[in-house]
Amino acid sequence: MADLQCTADDPTGLAELHRQVNAGPGPAAIEPAVAGIGGFAPRLSESADRVNAALRGTGVSWQGHTAQAAADSLTGVSRWALTGGDHAGAGGGQVQAYADSFVELRSKVA
Repeated sequence: MADLQCTADDPTGLAELHRQVNAGPGPAAIEPAVAGIGGFAPRLSESADRVNAALRGTGVSWQGHTAQAAADSLTGVSRWALTGGDHAGAGGGQVQAYADSFVELRSKVA
């Protein structure tokens, strides 16, 4: 397919494909998403660390059913934040992989 040439009277639409792939901003359009999602992941992980640190600090003097229920809820929040951080990191990687694949496509449709 890389050997195909686009001409002005191309009936197969390769000229249109070339125009679409090369006319836009390319991967620069999603760079803010890569940066945003990538920056979100460590923040979620940090919040999980803060919740866990706070729980460790309260465990000594805070007791009873209410304390246990609150600790269980906060532990759930901490798990959610940690999992969210993992997912955000993976999502940022996927968005970057999409950008990389577009760069590869663009080079093949040049």
